[in-house]
Amino acid sequence: ELVIMWKDVQLQGWGAASTTINAVKSPATKLQNWRDKVSAIMGDPLYLLPGQEGELITEEGPGIFVFVRPGDFSPARNPRIDGFTVTGADHAGGIIVNGNAAYLQISNNRIIANQGVLGGGIRLGHPFLTNEEGGPLAYTDGNNDHIVVRNNHITQNGSNFAAAGGLAICTGADFYEVAENFICGNFTTGDGAGIGHLGLSDQGHIADNTIIFNESFYQATGVHGGGIFIGGLPGLGGGLSPGSGSVSVVSNLIQGNLAGAGDGGGIRTQFVNGADVQAHPNTQAEWYSIHILNNMIVNNVAGLAGGGISLQDTVIVNIVNNTVANNDSTATASTAFSGGPSVSTKQPAGIVARAHSTALANAFGADSVPFKIYSNPVLVNTIIWHNRSFHWDVAENNGTGGLLPDVGAGQPPVYADLAVLGTATPFLLDPRFCILSETVNPADYDPSNMYSDPMFVSEYFNGERGSVLLPEVTTPVEAPPAFDEGGNFINIRFGPLSLTGDYHLQVVSPAAATGDSTVLIDFAELATDFDGDFRFTDSIDIGADEITFVPVYRFWSPVFFSHFYTISEAEKDAVMANPDWVNEGVAFYAYSVQTAGTLPVYRFWSPVYFSHFYTISEAEKDIVLLNPDWIFEGVAYYAYPTNSVPGTLPVYRFWSPVYFSHFYTISEAEKDIVLLNPDWIFEGVAFYAIPNP
Repeated sequence: ELVIMWKDVQLQGWGAASTTINAVKSPATKLQNWRDKVSAIMGDPLYLLPGQEGELITEEGPGIFVFVRPGDFSPARNPRIDGFTVTGADHAGGIIVNGNAAYLQISNNRIIANQGVLGGGIRLGHPFLTNEEGGPLAYTDGNNDHIVVRNNHITQNGSNFAAAGGLAICTGADFYEVAENFICGNFTTGDGAGIGHLGLSDQGHIADNTIIFNESFYQATGVHGGGIFIGGLPGLGGGLSPGSGSVSVVSNLIQGNLAGAGDGGGIRTQFVNGADVQAHPNTQAEWYSIHILNNMIVNNVAGLAGGGISLQDTVIVNIVNNTVANNDSTATASTAFSGGPSVSTKQPAGIVARAHSTALANAFGADSVPFKIYSNPVLVNTIIWHNRSFHWDVAENNGTGGLLPDVGAGQPPVYADLAVLGTATPFLLDPRFCILSETVNPADYDPSNMYSDPMFVSEYFNGERGSVLLPEVTTPVEAPPAFDEGGNFINIRFGPLSLTGDYHLQVVSPAAATGDSTVLIDFAELATDFDGDFRFTDSIDIGADEITFVPVYRFWSPVFFSHFYTISEAEKDAVMANPDWVNEGVAFYAYSVQTAGTLPVYRFWSPVYFSHFYTISEAEKDIVLLNPDWIFEGVAYYAYPTNSVPGTLPVYRFWSPVYFSHFYTISEAEKDIVLLNPDWIFEGVAFYAIPNP
């Protein structure tokens, strides 16, 4: 069945694993039944958007077609598509939302192996629909405001025109929310293989998604945005673009995506601004803006420039607390061959800002000098590290061509983290409180930046497909040979095509507590990091990850002959006010929330012994819970059970049958002293924690 959702209903499946909508058009009557039903509904012209004028769409038979009138959907009824697998569409994609579908929720679905002309997996609205109702020619507003696309598995879908193999968001989807989706392995010959925002949809929010291994490629012309594309449509009648609207991109994993014929392997923004600047040439508050916050943008590849991020005609963009690392630009797109078809010109790989189009540059007023020439982002607290620049030389590999430098043969990589392209006068981007590659000239940038290894838990470089690579063992990215084609038919193969690497920070990272905390005032989203862990308001880390360890305070009571340990500031203050206790400072550092590799350290109190006991052992906890002399007080903090994390040290445990209390220390010197005291019995390593700096 090809489902048509034409009333205010909740389309509820039994779960994606159980309920499948098979959009394969077999038998032939299946498509004819769909046509007949749509024609009958179109008898009421209110179902059509301005510009459709009795003719619906060229694509027929998506898995689910949402076709409603203005006002049919409302937040009170909570219309939704939930709990399905949608697969097998060969022309119209998995789900098409025609228009007027405000407050629709698309959630908990598996959208897999669908093909569409204008969008493969899910499409909201129409990318190029125009009308002249009530004025000059304009793009049609789809009236799809407040749509939520959440917790879907969108994979292996394809689009052969316009935008988005995975999720296409077209004009008129204001206040959309795209959150917690897994978007993987989608392909488009247009812009935005994973997510494509095409047209004016204001106040969009793309957050907490996993966007991996999507690809955009088209031989005839440049297409951009392997992971995410955010762009306005071209101006009609020769004018400026209406713009894209403002969009926030927050806390996404954007990894291993490919823009094979253009810019922005991870993210591309384009024509974000246009008519908004023209209407308000000196009023920045009226211009659309892009916020890129808390994202891990790693191991993406661009056939042109900006393997991580590329910006074009984007006037106000804030790139704050991101990790942009190990992205590649290969200079294999046709426009990289400006000097001839045999050798391309290498392109910068990390974050690239391009000169504004002439029309946009001419739209600014006299008071808008900082914005007039190129996309000039606010670039703060971001790790921009080891983004590699390659170029193509047909003489390589015995005349079949290849990429240089040949890192697999031992040639040193070329790192190109930041660049401004296309301006008549050279400009530099202005990072602040960032970590940049060690090959960058520090004299070019503000002294608040650093140039040292950020110390990721486990990073890798791209290499041959199927490989599992570490920075120390590198094989080359592959480019299939092309003879005298000037890049038009060169695409890139790379790997590994599986989620690997861990771009969280080690506890000894130089990024720890070296960021600019004032950004927390401007961006509420930065109160938590990529994982949702809280940031400290007085000292935040550089990058998307916040190392969330806190001090463990130690007290000694000469009255009770026992020690007490706490991470609670309130508890610390209360104990400091008690004359029975002496503050001995910070014992070590642990975590206030559970992070990768840590386990809870449990706390007990004994009113019999007037002593506290701490253990990371679940078995020991269960035994003590059975002892009536001890009261369970919950989790004290989180620590490591083994020494598997660099920068941690053992915390030793002692028991005194004289004082009936335990003692914990991370100090080797203190341990050696206590070992000589016959009042204390050594019980080994309690857990592993972070020592005082």
